[in-house]
Amino acid sequence: MHDFSLLPALLPQVSQASGRLSLNVGLSGTPADPLFKGTTTLSDGLVSIPRLGLNLSGLQLTLAGDGRHLDLAGSVRSGQGSLSFKGSGDRSAKVWHAKGQLQGTDFRSLDIMEAQVDLSPDIEVAVDGRDIHVDGTVQVPHAVLKPRNLTGTAQVSPDQVIVGEEGGTPEEAWHLHSRLRVALGDDVHFDGFGLTGTIGGEVLAETEPGHATTGRGELNVQDGSYTVDLLKNTLNLPISQKLSIEYGRLMFTGGPITDPALDMRAVRVGSHPELVKFGSVEQKVGVLVRGLLTAPSITLWSDPPLPQAQMVSYLVTGNAALGEGGSAVANTPGVVTQSSLSGVSAQSNQDIGLNVGGVDLSREDVQTASGTVAPGVFVGKQLSPRFYIRYGQASDQPSGVLQIIYKLSTQWMLQAQSSTASSADIFYTIEH
Repeated sequence: MHDFSLLPALLPQVSQASGRLSLNVGLSGTPADPLFKGTTTLSDGLVSIPRLGLNLSGLQLTLAGDGRHLDLAGSVRSGQGSLSFKGSGDRSAKVWHAKGQLQGTDFRSLDIMEAQVDLSPDIEVAVDGRDIHVDGTVQVPHAVLKPRNLTGTAQVSPDQVIVGEEGGTPEEAWHLHSRLRVALGDDVHFDGFGLTGTIGGEVLAETEPGHATTGRGELNVQDGSYTVDLLKNTLNLPISQKLSIEYGRLMFTGGPITDPALDMRAVRVGSHPELVKFGSVEQKVGVLVRGLLTAPSITLWSDPPLPQAQMVSYLVTGNAALGEGGSAVANTPGVVTQSSLSGVSAQSNQDIGLNVGGVDLSREDVQTASGTVAPGVFVGKQLSPRFYIRYGQASDQPSGVLQIIYKLSTQWMLQAQSSTASSADIFYTIEH
């Protein structure tokens, strides 16, 4: 048999199917208790499932039985990996008892815009009547997860009542008992809801009939960042800030796997820490996230300590707010000024701004060749952890200013500037 055109009609998820099917089956018994005997073989199978983005190829399947005993074996390829399965079952008192094994390496199980996931499972399955027992390990060597932001969509109220729906819990046709250890490899990346980073760790997921799936274990965020919308500017556009995650954990302690505990600390990283004034301490401000995923508790922290209002100001602008006496508590260059956003005089010292897409924009006073001071606008970019470059232009000046800062080591730094006059300086820092 080579024509599988009816399969998509029976299985709407399947858009294309092909292969060679061989049947040699006999039927006996009664209509209430039919017995099948013979062999069924599928070879060179190809199945496309657009909803999952999968093109399964090389599908091989062999099913053989005599009415009382059944043997099943097969394999399939997806992506760069493959999956194999085998099992056998016996029928006694009209009840099937079966055991099987599912193994694979780098099998592409999902390949859509929001997720590409490869799995390497090693699972044992046992069937006892209507009870299914699943036990084993699922390695995730590679995954790229980019979920869509659904915050603007309407959510179903948890207390909704569907009129006309019969009460009671529906009877389950099968009872699932599972105990799976899911281990994430070194190439699992997440980018969504403001969180970007590499995810590692493992979780033991357990499921029993009539109960929610529970989890035990821990997932860690490595080399991550978190972008948070802090407030809106005068154009009613969200002002976002990217925070570097110092540590982040999802802890599963035996409760519902969909509601783990959170423990995350993120800090606002200065756009160019080499410019911290000598003799001063680099200001750090960030957020602590604790509690449960469904009800997180977020608090601010700073080192050295700052009042709450100044911590918020620093998160938004990279600058602590001015005290009542007019002195700045902290100042980090590399921000968009309030004057550039709302038309306030450029002489204002209360600058408010952002790091936009990794590019620093700032207003700074520039000393001209004649010795006067003119307001200027600078654009800068951190090209590497050691190398920072920026260009500025002062008003009514014929030429701009190009600055290069290179960190030679933890104590030595080179700074060069080119304009109407050029200069180069080497700085040595002693921490005490």
